[in-house]
Amino acid sequence: MEDLRAGDLGNDWKALVEKWGILEVRLGFGRSAKGPLPVKQRPEEWAQWTHKAKNGVRLHDKPPFIADPADLGIAITKWWCLIQPSFRASDSGFPLPVFSTPESTVQSWSSIRKSGSNGLVSLMMLLLWWGRSANAKVSPWEEDSRDGWKALVQDVSKCIDEMIALTPLVGSKRVRSENDVPDATLKRARL
Repeated sequence: MEDLRAGDLGNDWKALVEKWGILEVRLGFGRSAKGPLPVKQRPEEWAQWTHKAKNGVRLHDKPPFIADPADLGIAITKWWCLIQPSFRASDSGFPLPVFSTPESTVQSWSSIRKSGSNGLVSLMMLLLWWGRSANAKVSPWEEDSRDGWKALVQDVSKCIDEMIALTPLVGSKRVRSENDVPDATLKRARL
């Protein structure tokens, strides 16, 4: 998490990192809602970086080279749109600014409410790399993607707000994951 806090990407970024940390705590750092975010159309920079890990330890001091921040931003935004709950689906290239519905439950967010080493951290790292590369250089022949980055950071932040609101704090006992199927034989009989 220190890598996500390093550098100055603005107050919205700092707030997002803090919110993501709160969600990870609530999910027990992978004890609940563990799993990867959907990999279909995930930017290849994530796989390239994770495959360079040594002995299972990711090299945070060696981020992938980002040749074109705008291209990475487009890829992240497309992926983010693809993995959204159905009530946020849009054809505009950006999710609808809807973060809850009367029917919203923790299940509504199950496709992206993922904790652990391949969960939301993958999105956070991709956003970090995009933000750093977009802020490091803006040349006359490259598209300035900083506004797109800021918009996506704000959108992710609002999504995480909703996930936090719907997620109870994981205690020391095992918490039922949304993937668990209740077993009727385990219910206590009423006397």
